[in-house]
Amino acid sequence: MTHMLIVFFSVLLIVCLIIFPFKIRLMSHFNIFELKGFYCFKIMWFKLLNGRIIMQDGELKMENSVNFMDGYYNGNFVKEFSKQIISRIDIKKVELFFTGGIVDNSFSSAIMCGSISSIIQTLFSFLSQKYEGVKLYKDISPTFDENNLELTFDGVISISLLAIFLSAIAALFKSNKKENKNEQ
Repeated sequence: MTHMLIVFFSVLLIVCLIIFPFKIRLMSHFNIFELKGFYCFKIMWFKLLNGRIIMQDGELKMENSVNFMDGYYNGNFVKEFSKQIISRIDIKKVELFFTGGIVDNSFSSAIMCGSISSIIQTLFSFLSQKYEGVKLYKDISPTFDENNLELTFDGVISISLLAIFLSAIAALFKSNKKENKNEQ
């Protein structure tokens, strides 16, 4: 009897891990004046993509310290998979922090911060209509004593392993149909 209970609860645990959603965190920080930024994409405590973006010699360079998403992928499959995943995710929280200003031009600093606030509120109204229970935290700070444009983003989305599996299957079928149409 105890073996049957162990098997039952083990199967129940696996089913729960597959069906119930888990959280994915996306973080980034960009300094526009210095043309550099940092990004991180992680699931729970496991970093999938982590690195920085810098502009050197007129070209944009991405330096990844962690990249488990690198490799050769079929372009049609990646497009379809991205569409399927985006349709199944649920955005839980968005945090946006903006600090910006231009020395000796308080008018431009205030207009820029007001515009950023307007854009963020428009984005939040769109997200709150599409996703239930999404939370927005924002902090927009004008600076008048230094030149800076810094944007920090932190977002939490929720998705289940079942949704990822179904997205992969749907993307595989749709990408194969497109490839078959292109061959004919």
